[in-house]
Amino acid sequence: MKALAGGLDHPRWLYVLPNGDVLVAETNAPPKPDDGKGLKAWIMKKEMSRAGAGAPTANRITLLRDADGDASRKPAQSFCQG
Repeated sequence: MKALAGGLDHPRWLYVLPNGDVLVAETNAPPKPDDGKGLKAWIMKKEMSRAGAGAPTANRITLLRDADGDASRKPAQSFCQG
């Protein structure tokens, strides 16, 4: 088994299209209105940061395409960004 891509930012969902292309949804949890208030929020931010989820979210769908069929890594293309 070979990796089709690397360096994805918090991939959450994969969807294989009928033609073999793969869509990857990359996102962290969206910010909540009460983030940053109180001790609980402070502890949560510290733990999320430690887990690697403290960075801003990518909020994009990335297209992975193996056009030549050799199953080697190809550059990922941003399909949709929000």
